[in-house]
Amino acid sequence: MKRSKAYRAAAEMLGDHGQRGVGAGSFRHLFPAYVKKHPEIYQNGQIFWDHAHNDWLQIPIELGLTGCLILLSGAGFVIVFLWRHRRGW
Repeated sequence: MKRSKAYRAAAEMLGDHGQRGVGAGSFRHLFPAYVKKHPEIYQNGQIFWDHAHNDWLQIPIELGLTGCLILLSGAGFVIVFLWRHRRGW
């Protein structure tokens, strides 16, 4: 239950910072500002959220649109390279 509310807070963060990102590794520094809006998971600052527990949310928050496009193009390059060379596994 707490994680689903943390996902909602992370989705708010993605909406605010999805274009440019917050920087790799910076999620844990900015997320407490979003957690404060959800008192169920904030608990007066007793719980510290290091990461979103959902990579599909955290990666775009940290890297932004450009960083995600770079990752996807790198993965696409590897897939095309392996397909063209069809080397044995």
